[in-house]
Amino acid sequence: HGLVVGGRSGDLLAAWPRQLANYPAGYPPENPPGCCSHTCVCMDGTRRPQDAELRKPWLPDDEPLAAGATTTRAAAALSAVEALAGRSFVVRHGRTSGQRFLEAAATAAARAR
Repeated sequence: HGLVVGGRSGDLLAAWPRQLANYPAGYPPENPPGCCSHTCVCMDGTRRPQDAELRKPWLPDDEPLAAGATTTRAAAALSAVEALAGRSFVVRHGRTSGQRFLEAAATAAARAR
């Protein structure tokens, strides 16, 4: 397949399989999205994504979830997280540090021992 371990990242981009026939037998590309185009750089783990690649315009935060709904997607997501955080089997962490995450209560209790 032409990939060289320890090679330059430019070599990786050039050697990356672009057609199904270029993949090693038994190791096909993911489907979807399938084979990459000649301009694709998805395999370059050292490249920071561009802002346009991080935006999902098909998931707007300010549109109602359904016709006649008053809740937006972002508000519904926040509501779901808050509902989960309020359950007895969930421990909320990071309010002071700002790292904010939820953990199963059994895991938190085991770690405290």
